[in-house]
Amino acid sequence: MIPRQLAAGSFIDLEFHYGMICFSYKISTQTSLQFEIENEEIQPEFEVLKPYFSKVLNSKFIAVRIQVGFEDTIIVSQLAASKDIDLINKEIVDSVKFEFVEHHFIKSRKTKKEETLEEISKKIGAFFCSEENLIDAL
Repeated sequence: MIPRQLAAGSFIDLEFHYGMICFSYKISTQTSLQFEIENEEIQPEFEVLKPYFSKVLNSKFIAVRIQVGFEDTIIVSQLAASKDIDLINKEIVDSVKFEFVEHHFIKSRKTKKEETLEEISKKIGAFFCSEENLIDAL
């Protein structure tokens, strides 16, 4: 059994999935393990928001506690937990989404010529589910 270790990972290296964040951790030169940390607020659409999560949480890295259990040379269990990931709640997600929209659509005042209103609406809809929810958030 590898005792609990504290590992640091960059937000850039994280993968956002429905209800969890995944990452890879190298335990030897030849072996990497995939870990998952549950958080019901996380969605795949948040991949573009990684820099904003980093900014809101005031860190470019997250701390993760990992534990891997072996029987002989076979991995029989693995566990990862992160207080940093646990900090991501509905309020943080709403704040990050608002900051993204503000930065890309409100402050810039100019949209890329290639972007149509429909494309912009889809981007906003991915985070707020509807234009009405965006207006309520504002």
